[in-house]
Amino acid sequence: MKLLSRFILALTASGLTATVASAQMTPDTINASAKVISFLTPAPSGAVTAAIVYDPANPASAAEASAMESALGRLNAGSAKLTPKKVPVSALGGMSGAKVAYVTAGLSAHHAKIAGAGKGVLTITGDRSCVAGGKCVVGIIGGGKTEILVSKAALGAAGVKFGSMFAMLAKEI
Repeated sequence: MKLLSRFILALTASGLTATVASAQMTPDTINASAKVISFLTPAPSGAVTAAIVYDPANPASAAEASAMESALGRLNAGSAKLTPKKVPVSALGGMSGAKVAYVTAGLSAHHAKIAGAGKGVLTITGDRSCVAGGKCVVGIIGGGKTEILVSKAALGAAGVKFGSMFAMLAKEI
């Protein structure tokens, strides 16, 4: 319960009430994602590779990937130090060894391929359609109120598990 209280306080303190007009992740939702990762069981520790799946031909996706790379390089998820690694959507084999994969906006045509490449990988996105379509495990949606969405189908397919306290924070879809 103490961990849950700290998580809720951290979300509140990080100002997760900024309005977001797109599916791109913001610094606040990226920070919240580190808290989400800390709820994985078993809890990750040490250096954890965080793939950032993006489309180099899509300027918005490439810009989001660069912003994520910078932000993730400064984050810890519990006792894990996140190590970002940009992975072009055309080379998903580059996800090898990643425990987490961030999916940038603008990749809807590739969601199924990304989901298929990530057994044992927690996929995180700001794109609600990826979660609703059962292709991304977690969606962190900013706006007036930050939502943490979990796709039951994607969670089962990825084979990742969260601690029981996480269920109290996320909306399952």
